Amino acid sequence: MKRILEDGYHGSKFILDPQDDYPNHYLQMDNDLAQINQASQKFQDDVDRGSKGVIGARYLVSNPQYSWYWSLTDDIYMDLDLVTKFFEELERKYDPYSQIVIKGQCLCNHGYRYLQGGAGYIFSNLAAKKFNEISINWLQTMTQFDDLHFKDVLDAFNLTTDDIAINNIFGYRAGDILKYPNFQKCPSNISKTCCGYDSIYPMNKLMVIHENYMNVMEVAVLFVSQIKQKNESLYHYYYGDPWELTPCKL
Repeated sequence: MKRILEDGYHGSKFILDPQDDYPNHYLQMDNDLAQINQASQKFQDDVDRGSKGVIGARYLVSNPQYSWYWSLTDDIYMDLDLVTKFFEELERKYDPYSQIVIKGQCLCNHGYRYLQGGAGYIFSNLAAKKFNEISINWLQTMTQFDDLHFKDVLDAFNLTTDDIAINNIFGYRAGDILKYPNFQKCPSNISKTCCGYDSIYPMNKLMVIHENYMNVMEVAVLFVSQIKQKNESLYHYYYGDPWELTPCKL
């Protein structure tokens, strides 16, 4: 992986060097997905977002030279240097072609543990292949938010919270970053959340941030960039149900 290159097709951006097998067009929905989208009445937006994830998973499987797929929204901050290191670490730990691996930020809400959809889901090649096998039924039975409904996929693969949860991405409400540099002192003890988060994590290791409000997002990204440039010893943790990133200092 390398830094994002110039604008690509339809304003998209590629992380890898250009290759001959990149699609030279927007990936349209296959007919089966289009029919599901046309038939859906409730949760139309969620079915649409879920369909986009399926399109990406299908593309990965049909192009086996690619090992991993990250399904996420387009309004995110991504530190590509850290993303590169993260995937190098995944490659050392897993064989993406023989192991079902799905990673993301775990949330506890609505009585469930699930992965937050804004920051998205990282699939190994085999996980994408297995997801494709159940994706049509998953879309047709969607009667809730798409990321909450993705819990059915995790259950189908018997993935535990320890299997899926990572602490270097954040997908929801990063507004407390706007208090920089006046962060509160880090607590000496942090109660474990239902997702297993029980520590402080260095903010200079955050590789992805998603925030629902763009004006908050822009300032949060600016401050996180400054923290990384200065290599400040600042941290974040999850308190209770991890809906909000809580920054702190020692």
